[in-house]
Order: sequence, then structure tokens, then C-alpha cells
Amino acid sequence: MRACRGAIAVDTNFSDATMRGCKIVRANLSGANFSGANLESADLSLCDLRKANMNGAVLINTTLSLADLTDANLSGALTSKPIGPSVKDLPKPLEDLLRLHTLWVGSNGQEGQQLDISGYDMRGGVTFSRACLTMLKANGAMLYGVNFSDAQLQAVEMSKSDLRHSNFQSADIRGGNFVNAKLNNANFQGAQMHPLTLVHGRSLATDMSGASLRYANLSGANLRQTNLRGADLCYANLLNADLTGASLEGANLEGARLNPSQQVLLKTSVG
Repeated sequence: MRACRGAIAVDTNFSDATMRGCKIVRANLSGANFSGANLESADLSLCDLRKANMNGAVLINTTLSLADLTDANLSGALTSKPIGPSVKDLPKPLEDLLRLHTLWVGSNGQEGQQLDISGYDMRGGVTFSRACLTMLKANGAMLYGVNFSDAQLQAVEMSKSDLRHSNFQSADIRGGNFVNAKLNNANFQGAQMHPLTLVHGRSLATDMSGASLRYANLSGANLRQTNLRGADLCYANLLNADLTGASLEGANLEGARLNPSQQVLLKTSVG
């Protein structure tokens, strides 16, 4: 990407923008709103960022050399610094823990050990693609950008986790708990999120109530009976997603991409 030098963008709204790898040098960005923006690996050297709002922005490997950050709001910004214990702080190597968890799942809890990464920062090249993670505990975990594609994630606990830009494509997430999780820009294309059938005819619905799913890709996902009450689905891609019986009371669907048939269905579903 070509560098943008000396630009003037005072009080400009960049909220939720994807600006990975961009190079904006010596620009006047005072008062600009970067809340929730992805500035991973961006170069903002020598920029005037006085009173800029970077609340919740992704600043991983972002260069801010000689930038003026006077009175800038950096609360909740995600940097390269680990948030809580990291992968190296796990009690055993992750490969061993995954092996024990698979054994635990396969033996109905009689052998092995359930994997619990709640509160851990799992960034740094970790991938769970195609992994057996049924009943994984990961509440409040930092899982930004982690790959869960094609994984078995039935009945997982991921409430209040940071899963922005994570990949759940074609994953089985039936019965998962994602209450109040951050899922902005996550990829759920083709994911299975309908209720998990339990013994004696019982079922467990996927719960995403209060979750932030801004710009998430949910195209082709099975969201039957999913709890999306109070979820933020602004600008999410819901094309061809199955929303039959989904609970959407209080959900924000501003700018969401919907098929005409879905729009008719939601007229009676969203409060």
C-alpha cells in the first residue's frame, strides 16, 4: 500500500475500519475516531493523534514512533503485549493438553482432562483448525484472530472472550456459549450453530446474547433457534443464513446484509 503522507483528517470517523498494514505518516489525525478499528501492523509515525479515540482499537505491531498521543483514549486497545497468562504459561504443552482433552471427550470424562484456557491470551500462531474442542472452557480468553475452522466446538464456554477476526468457517458450534463475546469481523461462514441434541430428547441452544458481531460473516450459517437477544449485528453478512426460530429481540441489525425472505421473517422477530 502506498504511504499517505501529510494528510489532514481532523475529527474523521474511522470507527470499526479495517486498516491493516496501512502507512499514514505525518498526518494530522487529531480528534479522529479509531474506536474498534483494526490498525494491525499499520505505520502511524509522526502523526498528530491528540485527543484521538482509540478505544478498543487493534494496535498489534502498530508503529507509533514520535506520534503525539496527548489526551488520546487508548482504553481497551489491543496491543502486542499479552493480556493475562499466555500459551507459554499453560501447565503443559498445548499439544499435550489437546490430546488429553480429546481423550476426556471420547471417554465421557473418565480419562484425560478437560481443556480450560479461561483468561489466557492464546495469540501467537496458535491454530485450532479441525481440533476436537467439545466442551472447551475459554471464558474471558484472548483469542483474537485464532483459526477454529472445521473444529468441533459443541457446548463450548466462550463468554466474554475476545474473538475478533477469528475464523469459525464450517465449525460445529452447536450449544456454544458466546454471551457478551467480542466477535467483530469473525468468519462463521457455513458454521453449524443450531441446538445441540442431548440425551432424553433435551437440547442446548447456542447463546450469543449480548455479543458484538459487527461486520461478522455469517453467510450460510445455521442459526436455527440461536439466542441473539441484544446482539450487535451491524453490517454483518447474514445472506442465506438460516434464522428460523432465532431470538433477535433487541438485536441491532443496522446495515446487515439480508435476503428478502430473511427481511420478511425478521419483521416479526426483532423487537
